[in-house]
Amino acid sequence: MGRDVQSQEFGVRGYGGILAMVLEHRPLSEILHALTALIESQTSGTVASVLLLSEDGSRLLTGAAPGLPEEFNRIVHGAEIGLGVGSCGSAAFLGERVVVSDIATHEYWQPYNSLPLAAGLKSCWSEPIKDSHGKVIGTFALYHDTIKSPTTGELTFIAEGGKLAALAIERSRDQRYQQLVARIFNKMPMALAITDDKWQLLYKNPPFKNWFNPTLQALEPEKMFDACSAEMLCQLELQLQNGSSFSGEFTLGGNDVQERRVEVLVTPIADPQGDGAMYGWLMSDITERQKAAKLIEYQANYDSLTGLANRFLLSSSMASACAQSQPFWLFVMDLDRFKYINDSFGHHVGDELLRMAANRLQSLLPDNARLSALLSRVGGDEFALFLTADGAEPEALAKQLVISMSHPFDIEGRRLHSGISLGIARYPDDGLTPDNLFQAADQAMYCAKSAGRSTWRHFAPQMRESAARTATLTSALKEAIAADELTLVYQPIVDINSQRIIAAEALLRWRYEGEDISPVEFIPLAESAGLIPAIGELVRHRALKLIDTLCRANTPIKLSVNVSSFELWSDAQQACFLDSLLKHSIESTHLSWLILEITESLLLETNSGLIKTLEQLRQQGIWIAIDDFGTGYSSLAYLMSFPMDCIKLDKSFMATVGQPGKGEALTEAIIKMSHAMELCVVAEGVEHPQQLEFLCRHQVLKAQGFLLHRPMDEAALMALLRAQN
Repeated sequence: MGRDVQSQEFGVRGYGGILAMVLEHRPLSEILHALTALIESQTSGTVASVLLLSEDGSRLLTGAAPGLPEEFNRIVHGAEIGLGVGSCGSAAFLGERVVVSDIATHEYWQPYNSLPLAAGLKSCWSEPIKDSHGKVIGTFALYHDTIKSPTTGELTFIAEGGKLAALAIERSRDQRYQQLVARIFNKMPMALAITDDKWQLLYKNPPFKNWFNPTLQALEPEKMFDACSAEMLCQLELQLQNGSSFSGEFTLGGNDVQERRVEVLVTPIADPQGDGAMYGWLMSDITERQKAAKLIEYQANYDSLTGLANRFLLSSSMASACAQSQPFWLFVMDLDRFKYINDSFGHHVGDELLRMAANRLQSLLPDNARLSALLSRVGGDEFALFLTADGAEPEALAKQLVISMSHPFDIEGRRLHSGISLGIARYPDDGLTPDNLFQAADQAMYCAKSAGRSTWRHFAPQMRESAARTATLTSALKEAIAADELTLVYQPIVDINSQRIIAAEALLRWRYEGEDISPVEFIPLAESAGLIPAIGELVRHRALKLIDTLCRANTPIKLSVNVSSFELWSDAQQACFLDSLLKHSIESTHLSWLILEITESLLLETNSGLIKTLEQLRQQGIWIAIDDFGTGYSSLAYLMSFPMDCIKLDKSFMATVGQPGKGEALTEAIIKMSHAMELCVVAEGVEHPQQLEFLCRHQVLKAQGFLLHRPMDEAALMALLRAQN
């Protein structure tokens, strides 16, 4: 070397300058560049290099080597350490000094010697840089332009340079770690604070400062956590005193903080100075999370439309009562005529009806402290009531619910009539599980519907047999329709004066396993199962085929078929009905021999869509008749609004003929009004000569009934028509 590198002047001036940079927290790259520049300035023909070790300790990374060729630095950066990877790679791998006096010949440099030799560098001494724990964190190397080995003084110089680099690297990494930790703490969405054992605040991150009063000096749990139990605070202090962490949920309150629900983790921290205890407080705001959890819980247990409990919560309550063998009642209630209202006036009206029904039912629940009641909406238009009652009888409440729900609902200027059919089951008499009890109450409710709706029924064991029959017949009816096993019979309509058959009503019949199933039984099953459109299409198709046959035989008469209100409730259903009817018409002229009988209930509300549909049918030559007129809820005034050709007097009016009371007078009034409106009147259920005389006296010239003809098959009808021709 050209100078004495161990001189006191270099140690004080050189090392002192580097140490000053370390203490000033100057960037590591700047410090290492200054160190290499200082070394190179004190020696001649020497190039200094500082390499860092990667975090996993497996690769060399460029620290500072401004005197080495750029290509050499590029190759070294990222190279894996190992024996034979030059002087620095070997020193880092071995953890000890590696001195190579001749790069050209030394085995450690064989794969790499071309680059340093091309730069005029012929020897390299490398010192591993170790941290305060003895871990290798880099290498300090001196390259020379001559082949040489170090003197004792030069070896000391290399070691001192390595120590100085170690100090700079370790201090820089500590500083970087501290900055990283501080940055993380400051960016955390949680409030972080450090206190001493007197709860005095030693550190607080920005979220903590935002949550709490900026002037807050101490974090006192009993004041900070609003409405916190003494037991919880005692547990917190005890665990911290035992050196354990504590976690729990609290509500922040008081004058120094905005109220919020927080999850708190308190951890004892070792004081680096060894004086007293320190605690780290980590607080996470879970207010919104709890709100979301409560919302999820609400949605899982309550109906969003009505706010009532849903089927899940009801079933859970029933299951709990069953587990405790606690007797209770279950009411199942179904809104009457809901589908008609929903389809006719829109889902928004249906939804409002459900809300109003829920409020009305809720208002009638008992307040008696001995009674526990849970009302729920279990689906669609079905409600259920769970009622524990210590021996109380449910009849009074059931009667009150039915009466109240029979009162009309005023929605959007309309007065709508609904009502409920209600079934009652009791635990443990009628079932031992929630599913069994729902089934029993459902069966009782359907019995209430069959009894005329707007009433209630207790479950009885025979209802299970009825339900089983219903299920069996419903399934069989679907198969019968698919297999075309339903048949039609025809009851003639006669002109009283001439005794000639002028029309006939098509009546549906079904024989199942040797039993004639009454339409009174299977038509409601078809309605419940959604089979009415298929049955209606089947009947109209056969009727039109018979009309075509009669026309070709020159014995045409009008054929009357019943149309269920299920096929005409909504615009969509009416469109399907029209498509179905016209699809099966043979010739447009034949449609004039068809009569469609609709139920009086369709007249209850003015329906412009239905009126339009009926007018379209009449334009095709089809007659429209009102079936069983006088038995529904409508008044005669509705006849003014609907396009029709005929009214069929229900057989109940014929039963009043010759009987005391007002029935006969009412029948006379209906007949006179119908004649005034130029409507055809057909009397049903004529069974006695006295009834026939009454009709003749009041100019009703068309009738049907057992006195005239019983229902017959197609062949018998055609034979009668041929005979009268």
